[in-house]
Amino acid sequence: MTAKTTLTDQSRHGIVRNKRLRKRFNSDVGIDKCLAEGGNMANRASRVVAVMVLLVLILSGTAFARGEQEARVPRVELQYIAWDLGTPAWSWFEDRFAEFEEMNPHVSIRTSGIPASDYRTVIMQQVLSGDAPDLVPIFSDQLLVLQPLGYLEPLDRFLENSELNDRLLPVVRHVAEIDGSVYAVLRALPPWMLHANMRILNEAGIQEPPSTLEEFYAAAKAVKENTDAWGYVGWLDSANVHDYTRTVLAWFVGFGGHFTSEPGKLAVNQQANVDALTWLRRFKNEGLMPMGIAEGESYDLFVEEKAAMMVVGTWLAGMVMDRNPSSYRELKVVSVPMPARGSLTGGGWLGIPAASRNKDLAWQLIEHMYSSENQVKWVQQSGRLGSTTDLPSDEWIAANAPFLHEMKMIGEQYVDALGYDPIGFEAHSAEFKREIMPYLVEAMETTRPVRAILDEAQAHLVRWAESKGIPQ
Repeated sequence: MTAKTTLTDQSRHGIVRNKRLRKRFNSDVGIDKCLAEGGNMANRASRVVAVMVLLVLILSGTAFARGEQEARVPRVELQYIAWDLGTPAWSWFEDRFAEFEEMNPHVSIRTSGIPASDYRTVIMQQVLSGDAPDLVPIFSDQLLVLQPLGYLEPLDRFLENSELNDRLLPVVRHVAEIDGSVYAVLRALPPWMLHANMRILNEAGIQEPPSTLEEFYAAAKAVKENTDAWGYVGWLDSANVHDYTRTVLAWFVGFGGHFTSEPGKLAVNQQANVDALTWLRRFKNEGLMPMGIAEGESYDLFVEEKAAMMVVGTWLAGMVMDRNPSSYRELKVVSVPMPARGSLTGGGWLGIPAASRNKDLAWQLIEHMYSSENQVKWVQQSGRLGSTTDLPSDEWIAANAPFLHEMKMIGEQYVDALGYDPIGFEAHSAEFKREIMPYLVEAMETTRPVRAILDEAQAHLVRWAESKGIPQ
């Protein structure tokens, strides 16, 4: 009988590493048989390794083929220009662009910044040259100028097959639908409204934002008498024609007036405008508002709680959120507290130029930006309403921005004037504003009756319009 080979436990474990073999070895199975089984297992292990190597090669080949296929997909560069690169809200756009590029590896998005003061000029140069980006933000007043020139692509064919169509705010149809077609979607809800810092108003003994002209005046007066802040602030720097005329126009519209009575028909001296300018002069004469204040300075005064009330677009709320979060919690908004409650519609829209070579892809980017999830993120990051009916949860609104529901209601109900130009004179807007400016300054800086000044302005502007071939 052949003697069994005996080994110490340590030797056994040194020779036989596999647990199953160790178990069989320790149960007095001969080492030769165990080693034979170990050899068989080694062969099986070799086969497993071979199979794994083969799988790796196959997968590598598949990945290589996929990479080669992706390499054959044409690269596309979407061009996006804007006037607000670098602003607090811009990070939201950067995030959406990065997500879209990740979803579409063959796409890159190139952004170009143009100062707001030069933006209209650059867009008109594109119209004349026939060149255009793939997505273009536009100011409200540009819609009525660019659409007749054929610069913008109608969005109806995209909207009719998109769930976004059901979530757009009603103001989109009210403002951006021209001759039966929609030419742009909102970048953010833009109608002007009264923004009130309740901390200042409460200090002045005012418990709620004013809802009438008389309450507006009384609140501004109380702020002057009981605090160190201005009651109201607007853009009334005579060196800046565009800003000055916007503030005056906001008051005209609030009283039910405008520069025109219908497209192409001047009505500068209509009674609503006389009343509006008379009241604005009263605010100035009684020291309830500062003069010589440009747009940026007015924002500083409000954000830094040196002014209690401001009538402007909803972007002001975002500025407050970014620069003075504690003041953001004290913010309330109401419709313009003037007789007609009329509201300018300023701000920005987003369109696809007709000359874009990537219209379908540009629309896909819009749909990504305007998804419910991303619109909620916009509200939370920018501090103001977005482009759709989507809002954060009621809990988030109550804790962070209690005024949002009121802001949404105002934006949907009080939209009376598109842009900042005389209706029907958009192509001559800059010149019109230069022509009317001396009369507006005179009305604010002298004691002459506003009626007499605006009558003279009307007569002068009628002659000017007729010299442009626009009969009155």
